[in-house]
Amino acid sequence: MVEFSDCLLQMGLFDLRYQGMFNTWMNKQPDLPIAKKLDRLLVNQAWINSFPSSSTLFLPHDFSDHTLCVLDLAMPLPISGTKPFKFFNYLTKHPKFLVAVEEAWVAAGSIATSLAELRWKLKSIKGVLKSINSINFSKIQESIIIANRLLLDV
Repeated sequence: MVEFSDCLLQMGLFDLRYQGMFNTWMNKQPDLPIAKKLDRLLVNQAWINSFPSSSTLFLPHDFSDHTLCVLDLAMPLPISGTKPFKFFNYLTKHPKFLVAVEEAWVAAGSIATSLAELRWKLKSIKGVLKSINSINFSKIQESIIIANRLLLDV
């Protein structure tokens, strides 16, 4: 298996992220069942750049000894009204910034060996940073008005 992984690495091929059945082949012998992951969907960096959210679904075993493999290009349309994420430097000043980013990074998986995996990690961090921003830094204008009123009352 190490030789196969080295070969894929040298050729610039990656096992596309998948869902569903782990074992893609079964010998269909009830007395001595054997199940292995033989089937993969291999892609290169150009594929990942073109279809960064694509994934594979291995369906449950049916009539064949191999599972069916379904490729999902995942070309979602953006939801109307959503705003793109913008990084604000002031977030780095928040005391929980580094801890929150580290926790989100680790929760998304230990390593990122491809751009698609890195994208997933960054997407998980995005939610954490949006939360910090909305809880601690939202409605700044209202906070300024309230602070000015308090200052004038003193």
